Amino acid sequence: MVNSGGFKGADKVLFHTDEAMSWEVVRNLKLMPPLVLIIRNLCAQGTAPEEILQYLNEINEILEKTLEIYLE
Repeated sequence: MVNSGGFKGADKVLFHTDEAMSWEVVRNLKLMPPLVLIIRNLCAQGTAPEEILQYLNEINEILEKTLEIYLE
C-alpha cells in the first residue's frame, strides 16, 4: 500500500492498517473484521488502485475462513 503512490485518504488507511496489525488485534481476531471493513471503505472512497482493492478482498476472504475455523 505504501508503494502505491498514494491516493485520497491513504494516510487514514495506513493508520487503520497499523491498528489492525497491532498485537492486541492479532491476539483477538474478532476485533479485525470491523477494521478491515473501515480499510476497504476508505480505499473505495479514496479511489485506491484496483490492486489494493483486490488484495483487501483476498485478505477479507482469508480472515472469514480463519474466523470460521478458530472461533467454533
